[in-house]
Amino acid sequence: MIRAMSSNRFKPSKIKPLAFFLLLSLSVCAACDNLEPRADRAGPQPSPSASRPPVEAAPRLKKTGLTYEDRKSWREVLKWPDECEQAFDYPDKSLSGIDVYRLADNRYLVAVTCTLGAYQGYQSFYLYDETKPEPVARLLTFESRESQEDDSLIETRTTEVWGQADFDEKTKELKVFNRFRGVGDCGFLATYEFSDGEPKLKELRAKPACDGKDGGGPEKWRRIVPR
Repeated sequence: MIRAMSSNRFKPSKIKPLAFFLLLSLSVCAACDNLEPRADRAGPQPSPSASRPPVEAAPRLKKTGLTYEDRKSWREVLKWPDECEQAFDYPDKSLSGIDVYRLADNRYLVAVTCTLGAYQGYQSFYLYDETKPEPVARLLTFESRESQEDDSLIETRTTEVWGQADFDEKTKELKVFNRFRGVGDCGFLATYEFSDGEPKLKELRAKPACDGKDGGGPEKWRRIVPR
């Protein structure tokens, strides 16, 4: 026999507590909706890098119309040695002793005169690169020759380039006439080209013998490089 279910479980006395619990739950949820959203539920936050100021490019150094004051600025970047600066201690402070030649876009060959000498001096050359926000500089080394005897030439590499230097803006080549004595009847004539800022000895003409004859001038002297 199937017994009918008792109706006692649905008495009003047992329904009232349940209704009160439901009302209390709804009130709590309503209060939750009025709270500020948690940080981890907020919308997309900007990345730390987005709030950083952009990287500013370093100030560019003057390239033309240079004065002795500009020489000081260039030395802070190129950092040539004290020996060079002491040798350049001339009374005329308007002379900068700095020549800047353009090799390519934002890349320069910088000649720093250390001494003018009686008939010729020497200079150091730097590659100055402004292709990035922070410019960089590098001291350049040049291939050359030394003469111990009239017919004996020894290959050398040096950062001190002696002689009269002339840069051709069109060909981007550097010519250096190194006289062994003031009259210029002996010495070297070197021509350098630049590959990615590095100097390469393209041609070298030499007349080691100081015999009082100019041999037709350095352009006519015996070619040593290329052989």
